[in-house]
Amino acid sequence: MRGFKKSSAILLLAVFMCCVIGKISVQATGIQPYWDNAKIVDVQLRISGSTAKSTLKDESVSLRTGTMATAVGNPFVRAGSAGISPGGSITATSSGYSSTRTFSVDGDNIPNTGRVESVYLYGARMSEISRWRLMAPESSFWFVNGTSHDPEVELDYIKDSEKNEKLKGNWGMAFQASNSNYTFTPSLSISYFHEYGD
Repeated sequence: MRGFKKSSAILLLAVFMCCVIGKISVQATGIQPYWDNAKIVDVQLRISGSTAKSTLKDESVSLRTGTMATAVGNPFVRAGSAGISPGGSITATSSGYSSTRTFSVDGDNIPNTGRVESVYLYGARMSEISRWRLMAPESSFWFVNGTSHDPEVELDYIKDSEKNEKLKGNWGMAFQASNSNYTFTPSLSISYFHEYGD
């Protein structure tokens, strides 16, 4: 009789263990890590009562890189500015515009989507400069300061227009003196808009 009770207890314990193990294995199979470029993934599974917690430690998941469209339709833009020193002195002539000085706006800190609103001239006594003008990259006409002695040239920026003038590229500028020839070293501040993320 004692042997029968012992055998029954062992049998019941075995059935209970099988049920518990089966339940745990079913719960555990629902936790699946997904990496398609991993060589080693360490998984720790801790079971307490009816709760299973896992920690995944990846040893070799590489950085994913790529491109993604961030806007559909008209993009969101933000304002920016760039200080430019076209290099060397230039002489504004009183008989007409000076020879054209060309300069490049380029570099990693210059956004590719930049479109220019206006350009402000520094480094000159504006009483000596009657007129000055700019030709934007890939443009075929000049933008001129609004009034005599005005240090600003506006480039007719229109929100969401595809015809706004590009920031990046080769520019041209020329100056006309008020009374007599005037030599100075120009510097420019360019105000522009560019897309977020550029």
